[in-house]
Formats: sequence, structure tokens, C-alpha cells
Amino acid sequence: EDGNEVFYSRNNCLIYDENKLLLLACNDSVIPDDGSVQIIYEHAFSNCKKIESIVVPETVDTICRWAFSGCSALKTIQLPKSLCGYNPWDSGYGEGLFKDCSSLEYFEIPDWMTNISKSMFRGCESLKEIKIPDSVTTIDCWAFSGCKSLTELVIPKSVTLIGYNWRQSHNGNFIEGCTSLRKLAFEDGNAVYHSKDNCI
Repeated sequence: EDGNEVFYSRNNCLIYDENKLLLLACNDSVIPDDGSVQIIYEHAFSNCKKIESIVVPETVDTICRWAFSGCSALKTIQLPKSLCGYNPWDSGYGEGLFKDCSSLEYFEIPDWMTNISKSMFRGCESLKEIKIPDSVTTIDCWAFSGCKSLTELVIPKSVTLIGYNWRQSHNGNFIEGCTSLRKLAFEDGNAVYHSKDNCI
């Protein structure tokens, strides 16, 4: 209701005013682009199972882990360049970001992203194509696990660490459960890895 000194709602989003933090969203939410939201909090859109498209405005500079997990109808999402200023992906905040977004078929990783975080695309069963730019240096554990429709994965030569869990310091299969994968390759010129006959 109007008059609350801590929280308010706009465009079907619950916002914590002091930190410009989007706490919760629903299937009909639209992220405000007027500067009232700078941070999308953990699980803010989680399990909004009817939302098909999300546009993150340039006024947002931080997206926390699991923010869009379980959005099973999500087909398109637009990420702004403003996120690269803080770049939470390097510290694991992209963890589980699109986990179980089972309708997502294509994703082009922005050229400012350096880390594909733990479980970022885990369970994206319809994901057929993903483009990884030369800016990426790390692919964490279970990043693409369960991407059953993914047939090809070409990793740029910039990647020098794969399958790493930054929290627990152990390796994990980043392509576990990719049952349709037929091509797995590193670009030539990598200083750490090379691929041959679809083996890394």
C-alpha cells in the first residue's frame, strides 16, 4: 500500500527503496527503467513460470545469483552493458542465474562477461546454441549440466580454467547430462587446454 517508508511496488515489482533493490517479481513484472532499481536480488524472478521475456534496463548494475532460475517459459532475456561496471560474475554471483529456464533455446554471452558461473545454465533443456566470446576466461562446474538439446560447444582460446567450483575448490563436470552433444572443441591457441576427437 502507499505510505510504506521501506518498501514500495512498481510495475508489479516489490522494491526496497533504500538500496534500490528489486526483491520480488511475478509473471507480470516489468523491471522499471527510471533508476528506481539498481540491484536484482537473489531469486527475485525464481519460478515465475509464465514469463517469456525479460528486459533488464541500463539502470541495473547488479544481478544476484539464481535471480531468474526456474523461469520455465523464458525464451529471451536482454542484459545491459551497465552490468560490466560491477561484474558480479567474477565472484560467483551469476551462480544458477538461468538454472531450469527450460524454454531458453539460444543465448549469446555478452562480450564483457569473463566468467560462466556455477550452474548458470544448468537444466536449460531446450538450449540448442550458445555463443561464448573471447572475454570469457573461466567456466565453472555444472555450467551447462543438463542442457539436453545442446549439440555443439566451441570454447574460445581465452578460457584457461574449466569445471572449477570457486566455493569448494573442486572440479565438477560442466557438461554433465548434455546427452545430445556431438561436438566439443577448444579453439586453437589455448595455453592450457587443447581438444582432439571431441575430447578436452
